[in-house]
Order: sequence, then C-alpha cells, then structure tokens
Amino acid sequence: MSDLHPRRLVALPTEEPPLPYFTIMQFNVLADGLSGLRHDLGGFLALHGYTGHFAPKPASPCLQVSDRRDGCAIFIASRFTALTHDVLSYECCVPPSSGTPERQNQLALVLELRDEISGRPLTVACTHLKAAKDAAGEDIRQQEASMLCSHLASKQAAGHPIVICGDFNAVPSSPTYATMVKAHAYTSAYCLPNEPEYTTWKVRPGKESKHTIDYIFFTGETLRTVAVADIPIEIEECRLPSYKYPSDHVALVAEFCWK
Repeated sequence: MSDLHPRRLVALPTEEPPLPYFTIMQFNVLADGLSGLRHDLGGFLALHGYTGHFAPKPASPCLQVSDRRDGCAIFIASRFTALTHDVLSYECCVPPSSGTPERQNQLALVLELRDEISGRPLTVACTHLKAAKDAAGEDIRQQEASMLCSHLASKQAAGHPIVICGDFNAVPSSPTYATMVKAHAYTSAYCLPNEPEYTTWKVRPGKESKHTIDYIFFTGETLRTVAVADIPIEIEECRLPSYKYPSDHVALVAEFCWK
C-alpha cells in the first residue's frame, strides 16, 4: 500500500463546528480487470461491513471479452439501511443528427437509504453518462443529466438529502455540468475554490488526455461538505493507470455532515 499515490483529506473552511459526518467515495474502476482472476477478493468489502447493489448495462461491451457486465454499483456501510433500489435507464435520449429517440446503454442506480445513527433519509445515485466527446455526445449527456435530475426532483423539492456520484464525461465548462449546478441547483463537492485540475489523465495512441469529468454532486440545502481527498499532483510518465494507481480515473472522496 505504501507504493500507491498518497492521498489526504483536506478540511474545507467553515465557521461551524462539524457535526457527525459520513463519507462518500466515487470511483470509476476501469482498469480493475485482474480482480476477475482473484475470486478470493470478492468478499473484501463484505468483510468490512459493506453491502453492494449493482445495475449492469443492458448491452455491456465487456460481454465481447468476458461473461461479466460493467455497470453502476453502490456499496453502503452497515451504518445505512437500503430502503429502495431503483434503476433509471436512459432509453429515450435523442441524438441531434437523427431527431429520433434511440436506446442508450447508460443508466443510473438510485438507492434510498436511512442513516441508522441520525434516522435521516439519504438518496444516493450512481451514474455513467455517454462517453462520445463530440457535440452529439454532449447533447445526449445533457439529456441524461436532465432525466436523472427530473427523476429525483420530487425528493429534492421536499428537502430530501441527495448525493449523485458518477463519471459524467463532461468538463466543468460543459452544458451538462451547467445542467447539474445551474438548472437543478446541485453543488459539486470539489468546486471550492475550483474543480480539480483533473480526475482522469491517460495516454492513448497519439495523444494525452487530461480532464475533470468525475463528480460528487449534492443538495447544498441539506448537506455540507466537511473535507475532500486531494488529487495526486505528480504521477508517472505513463499517466493512469499505473503500478501506483489501478484506474485511469482517480477516486473522489468527500466527507459530509447534515445541515
């Protein structure tokens, strides 16, 4: 573990004493293929008191090379009880070139939880939006983000605490990001003072890609960010993934307390 990139939690400035908090981690584990060969690792999270909920993609590209699907998963600590499990499929997004709704392979997993310490409700959503880095892809991502926010709108209007984690494949200056923070009033846990320099940094044939596209969004009326994990400043020339980090996306970690 000492060879991994060191991470530390950075406390955010506040004039209020922190109340009992809980921790959220968002992680796009793209390079974890070797775990499929280590079946003994399957119970690792369970041994540490976590239970998992998984929503596979309807047409996972992983099926081309394996019998396992990728998708969205949420693991919760024993402090929380899952009350409902809901899967939102982004099936009706319209590519601007066609004007006709097409079935999308992206989805969102939504859990309604109860905090057994405070008795408060908490809704947690995990999603992975359209990856295509072009105008059509951005248009679909914006539609997907709107669909997810609309799906959660009644809870948000009722003052229900909500956390949305995911790989949005959208930079902070994108319409998709604006849909989350401006159109639907969500706050990014890492936005103070600015979003990180990157959340994914990789080398592909012919070019290097360094972008901020992963986020932990939350309802600022009901939750307050206490601390976030910093982002590694220096990484290997091969970028990510590497021997010191198992994915081309860095994990985001945020501590929250109730307002």
